[in-house]
Amino acid sequence: MGSEPIACKVFYRSSTGLSSFGNAHIVHGKDKDELWLGRARVATADSLEAVVAAVLDELQHTLDVDFLKEERETILTLRQPQHLLPTKLENALARNTPIDEFIDAICVPVMLAYDSPVLSAGYHADYKPKLIQEVIRTYEELKPRLPAALRPVKVHIFLIPIECVKTLTDQFDQLLQANGHGLPGN
Repeated sequence: MGSEPIACKVFYRSSTGLSSFGNAHIVHGKDKDELWLGRARVATADSLEAVVAAVLDELQHTLDVDFLKEERETILTLRQPQHLLPTKLENALARNTPIDEFIDAICVPVMLAYDSPVLSAGYHADYKPKLIQEVIRTYEELKPRLPAALRPVKVHIFLIPIECVKTLTDQFDQLLQANGHGLPGN
């Protein structure tokens, strides 16, 4: 399965402490091509419940009909078919195609980096099994709460535990500032 990038939105930092970006890839399959609308979010959350809520909010936003129409328009604007392999997605990408056909063609990978209680507790000899348990527990809490609107859509969730999200985003911001590339919203 090969992947071709179409569109990538710029990393940004919002006043809520959440940072995110989106991208679109055509993933060529043997029988079917898929349009992957990737979402990434760095969540500053106080609890596992808040992490789960952040993922659900991101998924709800991603599947909003108006957002999907905007995504399709962005893809059509940025896509350069002469530089891409032929795809079976032409009908789904057409402006006049019903949004349901577009939804049938998408896959939504969501990467969520979050504050990990296991990592923030410092090094322990048994941190690895505890970390695996934490990620599994987070996913198991999230899965039954996925909205019904997601059932027709293939979703992949990547949970990335971080020792301290605030430290990571602050360091990233400082690095960008040092290189003269400030983040929008700051």
